[in-house]
Amino acid sequence: MTLLVSETSLVANGPSFQMGGCSQIVLHDEDDSSEVLDIDEYIPNREVVNLENADVNIQGSTGVTIGPVTHVNVSGNVTIYSNGNVADDVEHKSIESGEHKPGINSHAKLGKCGKSESEEDLKRLTKHKKTIRIFLSISFALLVTIGTVVLILHFTNHIFNKEDPNFGPTTPGSNDNDNIGNHQVLDRTHWGGRPPLSYINITSPVPMVIIKHTGAGYCDSFQVCAGKVYSMQSQGIIDGLPDIKYNFLIGGDGNIYVGRGWDVQPAYRNDTIDIAFIGTYTYDVLTPSMIEAAQLLIEDGLNNNKLTQDYKLVAHNQTTAQISPGPNVFKEIVTWPHYDGGLYFNNKNLEKAGGEAY
Repeated sequence: MTLLVSETSLVANGPSFQMGGCSQIVLHDEDDSSEVLDIDEYIPNREVVNLENADVNIQGSTGVTIGPVTHVNVSGNVTIYSNGNVADDVEHKSIESGEHKPGINSHAKLGKCGKSESEEDLKRLTKHKKTIRIFLSISFALLVTIGTVVLILHFTNHIFNKEDPNFGPTTPGSNDNDNIGNHQVLDRTHWGGRPPLSYINITSPVPMVIIKHTGAGYCDSFQVCAGKVYSMQSQGIIDGLPDIKYNFLIGGDGNIYVGRGWDVQPAYRNDTIDIAFIGTYTYDVLTPSMIEAAQLLIEDGLNNNKLTQDYKLVAHNQTTAQISPGPNVFKEIVTWPHYDGGLYFNNKNLEKAGGEAY
């Protein structure tokens, strides 16, 4: 390699380049005279030649480096940043110019305060995992709570709605119950009731029969009527009573459903027998079969010494301020034997304070 340079251009500082091997240098003086020297002769200690404001012509050589040179001997990947520029700036410039800068890892980015993007990603991932753990913990606690509530409701429903196969309406056969005329008399084994929590025996014969309505929906089949009677027992227990309120109930199917029966005090007035028609008789209307069932039941009680011979028949609203038994029942019973039009508001020995709640 031959380097042409003015000798006066050799200075102590400035951009540098390195030469070696069989290189030569041509020195020009101010009077345009020149001299060719081997580089080893001109620079015996092979120091760097520094040039300032010089024209450099390099002939017959390749692989010449002009400017700062850094040699790094390491194992692994090396990322070099120039003048404090972050790698993404360098990468961006390389992409714009269509070049790929050797030695620059275009995938390594710096975040705030000189931290690599991978560190920032790791922190975000850690924070994200923590958020997920919190979310999963809350979700698990919520599921446990919901599951507990469902189980409580299930067992409550089991207790009050008789999911036990030993309870529930059982269609009566022709020989497993007593009939009064053409009307079946169905006890709690048929309508699915449970034994009472407690009871008070009544002293027969009883001097008064009170006619009521239940206030619940009307029914005209065994399955529906039995279900309503069963629900009334459950509601009575929820309300603090030991059993269903009534002694007997008459369904739209013409059947007689036994509640407390002839020998147990009713819920709200001692020494009486409550007979309730299932339905709301402000709107519903008694059928001839229902009327006959009630009258035959009363006659059966009289014949079996469950009622006094001079018993009084009254409407519910003659014993307390209630709509029951409803005008459609009231206008019927005023024509029955033993009906008494007097008022009997002197309730006594109530099972539940405050009187009747219907």
